[in-house]
Formats: sequence, C-alpha cells, structure tokens
Amino acid sequence: MSNIYQSGWSDMPMMWGGSEWPLLWGGYDGVTGMPTFVSFFILAIVWSLLWKGLGLWHASRAGKPWWFIAILLINTFGLLEIFYLLIVERKKFRELFSTKQSHKTHE
Repeated sequence: MSNIYQSGWSDMPMMWGGSEWPLLWGGYDGVTGMPTFVSFFILAIVWSLLWKGLGLWHASRAGKPWWFIAILLINTFGLLEIFYLLIVERKKFRELFSTKQSHKTHE
C-alpha cells in the first residue's frame, strides 16, 4: 500500500505531476529533489524581492514617491530597481546595504 505522496507505480512524488512531467522541464534538482524549473523559480523570486526591497527602501529614504510607486507596481525582475539604484541614485554596491542616512531629499 502506498502513501498519499507516492503515485504507486514509480518513486516520484505525485505532488509534482507524476513520472513524466518533471522530465519535460529539466528533470529533478539534485540538491532539493524538486523539479529544476521550481528551483529556478524560487531563485528568481528571491532575486526579485531582494532588489525590490532595496529599491523601495532607498526610494522612500530619498523622499522620491514616484520612484517608490513605480518600483512597487512595475515588476521587471529587478531591472528597474537596479537602474534606479545604480544610475539614478548613483549608489555603489557597498552602499546598498548601509543603514546610514546618505540620501539627499530632492524637491
């Protein structure tokens, strides 16, 4: 008798779609045991949230509400946030994680 997580005829978890589905998307990841695309999807979410958080933090500290709204609403996989931080604000990478007040308010 198999448990609810097994399909009964293979060792692959039923929750990932049976035996053939993950192989179409690159097979299983050797570290997490999840399909490879799920690992990339989780990595993409972490990447995007990191840059979005940094962009929102620096836009609010600099007093730029339009940049804050744009970064909040437009999802560009981190590209808009990187553009804002490195080009508009001219931050160096080591300054991105600093908590010192280094923003000048623009009016």
